[in-house]
Amino acid sequence: MRLLNRVPFLQVLRAPLILFSACLWGCSFTVSGQINLVSLTNDSTWNLDFNTIDSFFSSPPNEYRMIDYSSGFQQGTVDELLDYGFGGVQTHVSYNNYLQDESKWNVLVSDVNLALQNDMEAWIHDERGYPSGAAGGLVVEDHPELENRGLIRIIQKGTGAFNVVMLLPEDKEFFHASLCPVVNGEPDYENATELSISDHSVNATGLPGSWQLSVFGIKILNEDTQAQSTPQFGATGHYPSLLNESAVKRFIELTHQNYANHITDIGNKVEKFYTNEANLMSTYWQYDGSQAEFAYLPWENDLPNQFKTMHGYDLIPRLDALFEGASTRSRVVR
Repeated sequence: MRLLNRVPFLQVLRAPLILFSACLWGCSFTVSGQINLVSLTNDSTWNLDFNTIDSFFSSPPNEYRMIDYSSGFQQGTVDELLDYGFGGVQTHVSYNNYLQDESKWNVLVSDVNLALQNDMEAWIHDERGYPSGAAGGLVVEDHPELENRGLIRIIQKGTGAFNVVMLLPEDKEFFHASLCPVVNGEPDYENATELSISDHSVNATGLPGSWQLSVFGIKILNEDTQAQSTPQFGATGHYPSLLNESAVKRFIELTHQNYANHITDIGNKVEKFYTNEANLMSTYWQYDGSQAEFAYLPWENDLPNQFKTMHGYDLIPRLDALFEGASTRSRVVR
């Protein structure tokens, strides 16, 4: 987190992601009525003497044993798990009619209670498969405004004052265009001229010397991303923006609050929620040698406002710095 506190653009991205920042690679949360991230330094394990640690290696308590990922099990399954040395189960409500079938919730509650009756830990997996954050598609269902978006840039470079016409893809939304001189190999956006965008085209006259025309737009990140790569879990690619506070709130209400509503005294029964690879979908998810049509960066419509509130200057005129620039000025923006 130390880096995030120093870099303006990353600092803005951090805010709605605080729920997920510790678990992008499949970490877990401790439940105590509400979700708390507990510092490892407060763990009593660090204060154990060597004799106790040695005994734990010989016969580990269940909290240090393996966790089995399963659901809808019976006592016989639990007995087998205990014989194999497992110390707990990670379960979830059925993926069929995910989060919406009361009969499936009854099975989930039975799973948790059976684990506890056998002195095993009960963990909850918070998604229908992965990546976490979508609630099986329910977060963005009927809420397209919550869908994940990326910032794209189309550029044209030139030298000299000649007429330029840039035609833009009609299936994308574009919101800012600028023409700026190129100094020491990178766009000098502090001396840029803002251009109008009309009918998905930009008309401009180049500058004396080297220049760059940059046009910025929004791409819905629902294709060629990790969220489209798990059809076995019903994933379609439509995934919420984890930079959007309303989207994250809806995910928590649909998932964690739903579990809390069905599991009585959840804080004393469920040890952890497991979150699997929640992310901003900024990686082109193909392995066939192809390349993405555009480079794209995480984006949320309110991000420029938050950036200005936090740092006191406008992000929009400096969008080129998010994509390139080795100068200190560009690095500070990023």
